[in-house]
Amino acid sequence: MYRDLLVQLHPGETWPAHVACAVSLAARYRAFLDALVTGGKENDEAVAHFETERLRRGVRGRVERLSGAPGAALALGARFHDLVVVSQTNAGLTPSQAAVFSGRPTLFVQPGHEHHGDFERVMVAWNGSLSATRALHAALPFIEASQTTFLLVGSSAGMTAGAAVPDAAVRLKTYLERHAKNVSIVDAAVENDGAAKAIVQAASAHSCELIVMGAHATASTEGMKLGGATTEVFRQSMVPILAAH
Repeated sequence: MYRDLLVQLHPGETWPAHVACAVSLAARYRAFLDALVTGGKENDEAVAHFETERLRRGVRGRVERLSGAPGAALALGARFHDLVVVSQTNAGLTPSQAAVFSGRPTLFVQPGHEHHGDFERVMVAWNGSLSATRALHAALPFIEASQTTFLLVGSSAGMTAGAAVPDAAVRLKTYLERHAKNVSIVDAAVENDGAAKAIVQAASAHSCELIVMGAHATASTEGMKLGGATTEVFRQSMVPILAAH
């Protein structure tokens, strides 16, 4: 169960989708919700609107002001919360910063997304990696509250070393059935070079409202970056994504 959420506010965004989603989730789970801001008076309007809506929904929380770059501030503040909620396209904040450096599961919400209550249809993209495992367990509150959970399991060619265990899909389905109301295995071939397309298409085909997946990161001269498949899912998905590294 989520008890402590964090959302990041940005100047010029009075009531963006990710903030509305965070308030809705905090009210649903009776969780604390803290808002993180960097900068000065340019954030005052966003802060005022957040506080008004938070209090109107009876959500406990506070506004925390940190100095420094938005991504670095988020990475620090996230470590003291159960779940972080961010926008897919925040200026100065990349998905890799949020998912890789925070050390916490992160919910990415598309601009314009309207969230009402629970995610009723959840897609779990599973390749047996540690990051996929972390994302799956972080998403259990959403999965338990959903009406249907769809399980998309990577083929043996697309799975990480040690993940291609016999009957992986069946074993994972059995585990999820102890938490979820309805669990279905999606029949789709998922190879390394087509994983993003398969995940996005499967989520769309089954009208899923949330994708759960691991965020694979690679080191580069510019620092840590999300892997190609992960980046493509972020780019193509029309629904929120819960990711963990």
